[in-house]
Amino acid sequence: MNSPHLRPAWVLDRALWHLTTRIADGRYKETGLPSDITNESHLNALRRVFWEDIFPRIKLWEFYQVNVENAVEQFRILLQNGTKPDHSKAEGNKGIEIIQDLQCYRYGNRVNMDSALETFVPHR
Repeated sequence: MNSPHLRPAWVLDRALWHLTTRIADGRYKETGLPSDITNESHLNALRRVFWEDIFPRIKLWEFYQVNVENAVEQFRILLQNGTKPDHSKAEGNKGIEIIQDLQCYRYGNRVNMDSALETFVPHR
C-alpha cells in the first residue's frame, strides 16, 4: 500500500514463487526442467519456461501502458466539444505526453490531452 511503484515487482515476485513451487513439485520435468537444477541445460529450460510460459501471462508491460480506447474516447469528446489547444503556453510541439500512474495500475497511465490537442489540432 505504501509503495505502489513496486506493484509490477510484486507481480513478478509472486510469479517466480509459484514457478519455483511448481518446479519443486516436478511439474516441469517433461520440459527438461527437473526439480534439482544442476547444469546449464536445466538453466536453459528454466529460461525457456519463464519467457514462453510465465512472462506472457503476467503481462508486466500493462503497468506502463495507456488504455488506448479510453484515451481515444476522451480525445473524441474534447474535439466534439470544440476544445482547442492553448497555443499561448506552447513551446513548440513536443509530441504526446504520457502521464505515469503513480499507483501503478495496469493501463493506468494517461495521455496529457493538452499535448494531444497541440499535436493533432492545427494552429489555424
